[in-house]
Amino acid sequence: MGLFGKAKSTAENTESKCKVTLSDGTIYVVAQKIDCIGDSCPRPQLMTKKALNAASPGDVIEVL
Repeated sequence: MGLFGKAKSTAENTESKCKVTLSDGTIYVVAQKIDCIGDSCPRPQLMTKKALNAASPGDVIEVL
């Protein structure tokens, strides 16, 4: 449950595969997006740790 009892997904896979462009022009595809906005500790850390454990080397994870 999120803040104030609203349900939200803990980690969502991006179907459209968002892309991130760095200042040097390098483009990366975001493999997973984690929305921790409004969550209190330690939930954001646990969600991030879970995503990192499931990620493959080289995956990009976006944490909000």
